[in-house]
Amino acid sequence: MLNRMIDIVKGKILPTSNDSESVRIRSRVLDELEGEVRLGLKPKFVWNRVRVTFRSVSAGEDEVWKPLLGDFEALFRKRLRRIECKLPDGFSLRIAVSRELDEPYRIEKEWFEAPKNEEVGALCYGEGKIMLTGQTVALGRTPAPGGIRLDDRSVSREHGRAVCHDASYYYVQCSTTSSTRLLRDGRYRDVLPRAGVRLKHGDRLYCGRGSTPIIFEATERHSEKH
Repeated sequence: MLNRMIDIVKGKILPTSNDSESVRIRSRVLDELEGEVRLGLKPKFVWNRVRVTFRSVSAGEDEVWKPLLGDFEALFRKRLRRIECKLPDGFSLRIAVSRELDEPYRIEKEWFEAPKNEEVGALCYGEGKIMLTGQTVALGRTPAPGGIRLDDRSVSREHGRAVCHDASYYYVQCSTTSSTRLLRDGRYRDVLPRAGVRLKHGDRLYCGRGSTPIIFEATERHSEKH
């Protein structure tokens, strides 16, 4: 038997307090995803792969989420149609429920391009180096597998991402609570949240209040393009 109360009136299920909180969380996630739209003459959603995980604490709460998430993608697409925003080709949205989250929900976003098996460059941090061949590289305290872990409390869990587009790499600031500075040609600039900055050979990214930079090294062939 489910560990929640269900009120039935005229054949309809009325939301309990737990349901209402879940509805609010779902709306918050939809708002956040809609906030990823880059506005302009042709509004554009800037990611082609999105995974949303909602926290659950019991089997009963799992059952609460099922009907709420069944039409999640349809609601998301409806919101984008309202602002005349088209999703990119090959867009993928995955929804999951987990009992391992500390936060009410987690949104993971990336722009994915199939690797071309050609090295575009590398990201260097301390003694580590990640070769870039088209994959997305997450930066933060708890990055996705294959990312750069920044052991600094001033850095967000999902601080930023290095994404490949048209054989060039861009740094995208995901965190809205912690900053990133870009050092290029001796000058610092702040990277705005959700903004993408095309990386040039020798660029240095300082995340949060950290003093150890992440350095972008382009291959000789690709450094000629910048």
